[in-house]
Amino acid sequence: MQLVAGNNWTDYNTHDPGRTILEQLSYAINDLSYRTSQPIADLFAEDNGIAGLQKHFFSPREILTNNPVNVDDFRKILIDLAGIKNAWLEPRLEDDFYSDGPALYFNTQSRKIEYLEDLSKAESEQMIRMTGLYDILLEFETHETFGDLNGNSIQQTLQISGNSDKLKDFKAVFATEFPYWDDPFFPDLDLNKMDPSYERALIKALMGKVLDMDVTVYRKLGTYKIQISYQGGFVVVVTHRNNRQRQPELEAALRTKLNNVLELSARNYLAKVQYIKNLVKQANERLYEHRNLCEDYINIRSVKVKEIAICIKVDLEHHAQPNGVLANIYYALEQFLSPQLQWSSLETLQAKGMAIDEVFEGPVLDHGFLTADQMEVTDRRRILYVSDLINVISDIDGVKFLGEIELGLKQNGEFKDPGDDVQWHLELSDVNESEYFIPRLNIDHSSVKFRKDRIPLSTNRDEVNAALNALRNSNTSLD
Repeated sequence: MQLVAGNNWTDYNTHDPGRTILEQLSYAINDLSYRTSQPIADLFAEDNGIAGLQKHFFSPREILTNNPVNVDDFRKILIDLAGIKNAWLEPRLEDDFYSDGPALYFNTQSRKIEYLEDLSKAESEQMIRMTGLYDILLEFETHETFGDLNGNSIQQTLQISGNSDKLKDFKAVFATEFPYWDDPFFPDLDLNKMDPSYERALIKALMGKVLDMDVTVYRKLGTYKIQISYQGGFVVVVTHRNNRQRQPELEAALRTKLNNVLELSARNYLAKVQYIKNLVKQANERLYEHRNLCEDYINIRSVKVKEIAICIKVDLEHHAQPNGVLANIYYALEQFLSPQLQWSSLETLQAKGMAIDEVFEGPVLDHGFLTADQMEVTDRRRILYVSDLINVISDIDGVKFLGEIELGLKQNGEFKDPGDDVQWHLELSDVNESEYFIPRLNIDHSSVKFRKDRIPLSTNRDEVNAALNALRNSNTSLD
């Protein structure tokens, strides 16, 4: 070493770092020479003699994936969470930058960047507009117990079955609307740790926050006529069909049952809110696990629901069955209004000719792979065009001709005709709200009338619901 280094190396003792590095390099070269002279089967064998190839090489999942970089990457890691159907990242815009984001300005006196407490003074200060800030918008899945997590309603069924009850066999479904999960009314909830007395008080207070209640009677009685409405409290009218006399005792008994239904609805909605808040917490944690430098998130919100109803007249082909066609119409409209992201397996994408590095491009996901095409078709709809609905329905097998079609939007608890001036399109909300609302088809308030060879046809609600549920369950999320 002295002959080679000459005067450039002055310390040849063992404590010299250069000598230590050289010794390590020499050992590594000798070790590689020894290893390459051994049989390949021995090199890949474990201590027990069994081949362990997977432990010696990186898998495509480990070596080809990357931390989220672009907007679609972050959308994917959010959609990968159980309970989240879709997600969007939207850059904070100039016109509403300070609405609820960081208001920073340059203080010319102190020569420092400071927070501006009074936003009305923003025009007179040297405001700093930061880039890299995003608003997060989530669309939740439908829950088996709580229903549509994006909506602010909860469904509860009342079915009277006691043999001694004069209202036996009466059945109705109550869809009760409460404030949305992000309303200030709801604190940070943990029902498992909540004091029972506080929980009861919260449920009672929530019962006074009913925004609307939709009552759908599924089974009427032959002896009595029952009318139910909610106007800050239940209004119940029970009359005998023969003499049309009111039945005060039956009204009082039914009102008690209805109050129990409302209390149960409030309790279940409280659990629904807690479930949603846990989803939002998981989304927030996932985002900050992968946050890039010079990027941050202002708000995490969820899309709200705007219910629509459709009224159409359809002529059917000779072979068509009304119940099946109606179920297909409802299902096709649901998928059009809120498309289901389709996860793909590695085998499926390889069979389509995608290269392995292209398949694994992006962040690590647990539920499969989301292609660029899938990400593009799941944009939110702000305006609903009737022409698009006509195309969707016309493509359904069994539909021969589509006649009149009308749309209704739910406003203030009622479905209203949008009017002749917007008969070919329907804006879901005003300009400010449209960023956070999605359309949702209300089947109970929709009307589809069938004809075959000019003869009107009827449908069976139970059979249609069964067929519709089968279609929903058959739509597996993995291709």
